[in-house]
Amino acid sequence: LKLDRKQVIQEVLDSGLRGRGGAGFPTYIKYGAEGIHTVLINACECEPYLNTDFVEIKNQVTTFLKGVELLRRAANATKAIVATKKTKKELIDVIKAEIGNYENIELKTVKDVYPAGWERTLIWNVFKKDYKALPSEIGVIVNNADTAIAVAKALLDGTPEQALYGFLLKHIVSITEMVKSGKEFPYALFFISYVLFKSTASFFILLFIVPKLYVLSLILFLYLALSLIFSAIIYLAPVIALSISLTFS
Repeated sequence: LKLDRKQVIQEVLDSGLRGRGGAGFPTYIKYGAEGIHTVLINACECEPYLNTDFVEIKNQVTTFLKGVELLRRAANATKAIVATKKTKKELIDVIKAEIGNYENIELKTVKDVYPAGWERTLIWNVFKKDYKALPSEIGVIVNNADTAIAVAKALLDGTPEQALYGFLLKHIVSITEMVKSGKEFPYALFFISYVLFKSTASFFILLFIVPKLYVLSLILFLYLALSLIFSAIIYLAPVIALSISLTFS
C-alpha cells in the first residue's frame, strides 16, 4: 500500500467507482474535502435481514481492510473506523483477527436497533454529533463496506467490478424468503398480474374519462405496462431463477 492521497483519489476517479451504499454517488468526490479526521466505514446494514456486507467482508477481510486503509489515505484522515452491529459476532471475530495489522483502523460496534445503518444515525451513535448537510462538516467521511472492497480491487488488483458508464454490473444480494419450496412462483405471478391489471385499468379509466385523448391514454398504458413489466423482470428474475434451480435440483 504505497499510494499517497493524490494517487488514491486519482485512481478512484479513473476507475469510475461509485459508492455501494445505494445512492451511486461517485466515490472520489467525497475525498476532495479538507479537515477530515475520520473515515467511517458503514458495515451495519440498515434493514434487519440484509447480510451482503457480512458475507463480503467475511469472505475477503484482507481486501476489505486494505480498501479501508486506502480510503483513509485518500481523506488524509488520522484514523478509520469500521462500524458494525454488536450482534454480528462472527463478523466481529473475523475483523478482529486481521485489524491488528493496521494501526490506524479501529472497530466500533453499535446496538442492533433500526435504523442503525442510516448514515446520520450511525454518526450519532459513533461520535454523538449531528450535522446540517454532509458528514464532512464534522470532519467525517462515510463509505459503505462494499465500497472499500471495490476500491481495493480496483486500485491493487486492477479489477473494478463496475463498467458501463459507472453503473454496477455485479453485486451480492440477500434473499430472505424460503426458496427451496419454490414459493416465489405464486408471488412473482401475482406481482406481474397486478402490474398488467393496473396498467390496463389505467388505460380504460383514462379512455372512459377523457375519450378525446384516447391516443394519449394508449401511449400512457403502453408506457406503464412496459416500464412496470421491465421492473418486475429486473427485480424478480434472480429469485425466479434461483427458485427453479432449487426446486428441480
